[in-house]
This record gives sequence, structure tokens and C-alpha cells, in this order.
Amino acid sequence: MDYSVPVTSFVNELHLSILHDPGNLDSRKILIPDVSRPGMMLLGFKQHFDPRRIQIIGLMEYTYLEELSSEERYEHLDRFYRECPVLVVLTRSLPVFEEMMLLSQKYEVPLFECNTSTSDFMSAAISYLNVELAPRTLIHGELVEIYGEGILIIGESGVGKSETANELIKRGHS
Repeated sequence: MDYSVPVTSFVNELHLSILHDPGNLDSRKILIPDVSRPGMMLLGFKQHFDPRRIQIIGLMEYTYLEELSSEERYEHLDRFYRECPVLVVLTRSLPVFEEMMLLSQKYEVPLFECNTSTSDFMSAAISYLNVELAPRTLIHGELVEIYGEGILIIGESGVGKSETANELIKRGHS
């Protein structure tokens, strides 16, 4: 079974501020625990870009974009936004570029900001997503202590695990 995290849960957990909400945050899902800083994508290198990753614009990407003319910035950001990343986060409470806001609206990409450093945000995001998206296994079982040893009785539903555990408890085990 594959797990997902609703964007709204991620936003609430990491205390992000909304800059642009395309109106589908509840239905938009984060599927992988990876994050990315799209510096290479902004430069035009598209190979290995994964739009399922949370895209983080930190000080380095921001400074690069800041040095471009408005037309160049729009062109570089358009190449990035055209891939429709699951969401974009601007760290350090950096001011949002007008071109970034326009393209978030055009491509319906959620845009958020936080006041933490890029490294701190990345660490918190990865930690949270690794827990929420971790593989899980569901088993039916009963745990009983017999003479100081833990015994896990597993099996399909209805085969008598609980009855067996109850009989062992009646005989003095816990």
C-alpha cells in the first residue's frame, strides 16, 4: 500500500504561510519524502527533475533569480513551473517575486513561505515526511509472556489467536 500526505497536513505541521492556494490543497497529495532545491532546473537542466518533490527556493536560488531581468526571471521560472511541482516553498521569509506569483496562479501550483532557514526547513520536512510516508505492515496478532519470553501469535483473522492467548493467561502467563 502506498501512503500519501495531504498538502494541508504538511502545511499545518511545518507552520507554512500561504502565498497562493489554487483551491485544491485538500486533494493534492505528497507521495514521496524527497525535497529538492531547483537551482539546476532554473538554469535549464531538466534531467532528473521530479515534480513530485517539494521544491524549496532558498537564498541561493532567490539570489540567482534576483539578478535576472524581469523577462529572464519569468522565462526561467516558467520552465520550472511548467512541470507543475506538488508545491513550492520560499524560505527565510524572502519577498515573493511577482513572476513567481503569476506563474503559481497560471499553473495552479501552491506557493508557501516560512521564516526558517533553508537547511532547517529541509531537515524538518524530510523528518516529517519520512515518518508519515514510511512503509507499514499490518498483522493480526496477540503478544503473550511465557516464562519471561515474549511470544507473538500471528495468523489470519478468526483462527483462534485470542482464544489461545486467553487459555495461556488462565494458566498463569501474562
